[in-house]
Amino acid sequence: MQNVSISEGDIALVHALEVNPRASWSLLGEVLGVTPMTVARRWAKLFDQGAAWIAVLPGPVAWHSFAMIGINCASPRIDEVAATIAQDPLAITVEVTAGRYDLLVAVLAPDMATLSSYITDRLNRIQYITSTTSAIATEVFSEGSQWRIGAISRGQEHDLAPSSTGIRPTTPDVSDVDRELINALSHDGRMSFGDLALRIDRNASTVMRRLDRLLKHGLVTLRCEIASSLSGWPLHASLQFRVSPQHLGEVGRELAKWPEVRMCVALAAERNLMVSIWIRNASELTLFEMKVLREFPHVIVVDRTLDLRVMKRTGHMLDEAGRSIGVVPIDLWSPVQPRQAP
Repeated sequence: MQNVSISEGDIALVHALEVNPRASWSLLGEVLGVTPMTVARRWAKLFDQGAAWIAVLPGPVAWHSFAMIGINCASPRIDEVAATIAQDPLAITVEVTAGRYDLLVAVLAPDMATLSSYITDRLNRIQYITSTTSAIATEVFSEGSQWRIGAISRGQEHDLAPSSTGIRPTTPDVSDVDRELINALSHDGRMSFGDLALRIDRNASTVMRRLDRLLKHGLVTLRCEIASSLSGWPLHASLQFRVSPQHLGEVGRELAKWPEVRMCVALAAERNLMVSIWIRNASELTLFEMKVLREFPHVIVVDRTLDLRVMKRTGHMLDEAGRSIGVVPIDLWSPVQPRQAP
């Protein structure tokens, strides 16, 4: 893939779309102080180059059974195993890591039975995996859709924020038509209602109504992503902590606010708190760890890893620079099994 450069205006657009992933070109242009045509042109360039994209992933009410799985493999086959797992629609993110594990995989399932089957059956059918360690999430304090790149003001964020009445308490079923819509949107999260209607052979008003329902009921979340190599935070790292139960919620909620933190989740494991962070260089991992221990001296750091490569993030296959080169839509309701990589 060609070299990609990114401007301050591009970064501001990414931040704006982090706030409101399907904001109109006119609203984006008004808030960012440029014409709608300029905004549309900038986004088309970023999207076509794989530098930024709108990912589609399950919303908060669908996060029933989420697990972080550490995997070790026969050393010559790490990339092959990672590529196979990345084809699974339940694997949200697949990272090749330097540390305790060869791979760190985030898996989301519709229920505990499916998650159990994934861990005990689906993974066991993949060649060259030598061991797995699973930790099931008990609470998600933050995830990547709440992270901001830090390029626009609070006032601009306020002007962009979509109107919201909160997540509705009832949870409707996800139909086959909904799955078709989610699949189509996964390839381009800003696809127009008209184009989506053509893709799934429905009229535009039906598409608009169904997407609105999926979003308002918390079944689907849209997230603007950027290639980390272009974000200013090119390295990814994870830390696992041991926190006493009485302090777990307090520490998790506070760490979730820190600007480096992309994800913060409580786990049903001895290492009961995990954070994923984006950093500028490897030395910042130590600085982050020191800051945590300074703020929370009762916390014990149990493990830390640096990513060598992120092969898949929120359903998008990535190249070595973290740019999107393909899509494996996240589908909690799919019976599809992982395909062995060629």
